[in-house]
This record gives sequence, C-alpha cells and structure tokens, in this order.
Amino acid sequence: MDGRTGTVLTSYSWSVADKRLVQVLVYDDMMSTFPPHTTHKAKFVRSFANVHNVREQAIEEYIRTVKARSFPDEVKESYSMEKGEWEAFVEVREEEER
Repeated sequence: MDGRTGTVLTSYSWSVADKRLVQVLVYDDMMSTFPPHTTHKAKFVRSFANVHNVREQAIEEYIRTVKARSFPDEVKESYSMEKGEWEAFVEVREEEER
C-alpha cells in the first residue's frame, strides 16, 4: 500500500489441487473510503460501495444538526434523571476525590 492504513480482509480460495491460495483485500479499497482524488487503485480490488461520500455527508449532516441545536432531541434521543440525582452524583464524586 502507499503508506495508508486500513482494515485487512482475507479471503481464501481453493485450487483444483486443494492447495490454499490467500488473497488479501483491504476494506478501504473495497468500500472506497478514501477521498475521490486518491489515485491508488489495486488492480485486484473491485469497489462495492462509495463509503467515503456517504461518510462525509453523514458528518456534515451531524455538524449541521448539532450547530442548529436540533440534535440530540431532548425527548427522543436523550436520557433524563430524577431531580437531585445529578447533584447527588457530583457530591459522591467530590467525596471520592478528597
């Protein structure tokens, strides 16, 4: 590889003579997790998805919703505590640190 790191997937193929042949596939190549301008493309790899673009879109959407303060939704995506529970927690922690 050209200095990149990635998750290695190993697939095994069997020949007629029952000798094991090993093919190493790199997840990042198969799923196209690298930016489109990356020129590396292994000859033996087929891209099955463009995860890079999907991942980038998801990150941009996450940032947008956090900045807009629409994520997390206080009811659907958050947990609540009984009144006084946080204060009790802080008190216990402070006692432990003494």
